[in-house]
Amino acid sequence: MIEKLRKMAEAFVTKVKEFPEVEEVAIAGSVASDDKYARDCDLAVIMSGFSGIGDVARAARQMSSIFHGWDVFVFDSHRNYRGRICRRKDCPATSTDCFIPGCGEIPHLKLINEFKFDEREIFSRKIDILWTRKDSFLLEWQKDVLKVMGLKSPRKYKVYENQFLRCEDCEAKFIWKGEEQKYFKEMGWPPPIRCPGCRPARCLACSSPLYLSRREAKEKNVTHCEECRLLAGLKNEENET
Repeated sequence: MIEKLRKMAEAFVTKVKEFPEVEEVAIAGSVASDDKYARDCDLAVIMSGFSGIGDVARAARQMSSIFHGWDVFVFDSHRNYRGRICRRKDCPATSTDCFIPGCGEIPHLKLINEFKFDEREIFSRKIDILWTRKDSFLLEWQKDVLKVMGLKSPRKYKVYENQFLRCEDCEAKFIWKGEEQKYFKEMGWPPPIRCPGCRPARCLACSSPLYLSRREAKEKNVTHCEECRLLAGLKNEENET
C-alpha cells in the first residue's frame, strides 16, 4: 500500500512542479514515516500565490484514478494554512460544506467544520520532501516546531503486533490484526469481544444491524433488514428460511 501511495504522490508532483506558484511538495503523516498500516496519503503543498490553484486542484483530483485516500493541505509562503484541496470540480458547489465560513474564499480550497490546523500534528512526525524549488521551506518549519516541542527528532508511529483474543460467544481464539488495533485506537474503541464470525451482521443495503451474528445470517440467508427487504420487495423467504 505504501508503495502505491508514493507512486500516486510522485505522479502528482510531476504535474504541479511545472506551475510557477508551487514552491514545494512533501508527503506527511503515516506514509512519510513508512507506517505499515498507512491507509491514506497526506500531501503538503507550499504556494507563493493562488491564481493557479485550479490547476493544482485538477492534478489532485486526478490522483483519485489511482487511489481515493488522499488529502492535499495547502500553505502559503508565510506558514499560514489556507485549506485543503476540494474534491469537487466546481467551486462553489451545491454541497452544504460550501457554507462553512471561509470555505472557498480561495477557490478549490475547502475548510472543514471544527477542524483547526495544528502545526505540531504534521511536524511532530517525519515529512518527506518530494520536490522543492529551492531550500526546503517545510523542513525549516519542522525544525522550529520540534525545537519548541523539545524533540530532537520526529516521533515514530507505534508498531502493533497481532494479538490473539478469545471470542465471548463461541470461545474460539481469533487474531486481532495490528492494522485493526490502530484503527480501534484512533476511533477510541475498546478491543473486540467477538470473533469476525460472531460479530453482528449488517444489512447489505443500509448497513443497519441485523441482530444476528454473521454466521447466523449466513446460515439463514439473511442479507437485508426488514425495512429494506420491504422497500425492495424481496421475498419473505429471505429471513424466514
